[in-house]
Amino acid sequence: MLLLSLRLRIEGTHIFLTGASSGIGAALALELTRRGARVAGVSRRPVEGVAVSIEADLRIPEDRERAAAAALDALGRVDILINNAGVGIYAPSWQTSMDDLRRMFEVNFFAAVDLTQRLAPAMVARREGLVVNVASIAS
Repeated sequence: MLLLSLRLRIEGTHIFLTGASSGIGAALALELTRRGARVAGVSRRPVEGVAVSIEADLRIPEDRERAAAAALDALGRVDILINNAGVGIYAPSWQTSMDDLRRMFEVNFFAAVDLTQRLAPAMVARREGLVVNVASIAS
């Protein structure tokens, strides 16, 4: 087993965090802010205690575009993208409607890929940055 030790500087970074209003996202938003990061917290509800609260429904591509633009406008740059937002369906797949499955994939997969495509190129150009994808055991 390979163990990787990563010492990451948080103070002074600009972070785009999805799913920031509850659960792991809310805890991350508070801790990252406490450690000196400027956090743009993205959620369907207002996010408490962050530099920038952006309300967006990540199922909707236009909301993702708007959220990324709002974060860049407010923060100037994004150093760390944390794709944390996620939804679950707690029923057998054969009993779940295709519409519900598509909505789940919009948030859990397509939003993460879309936001990475929007924000990572500037990180690559600066030769610094980080994309973190958070997933549950259920995924």
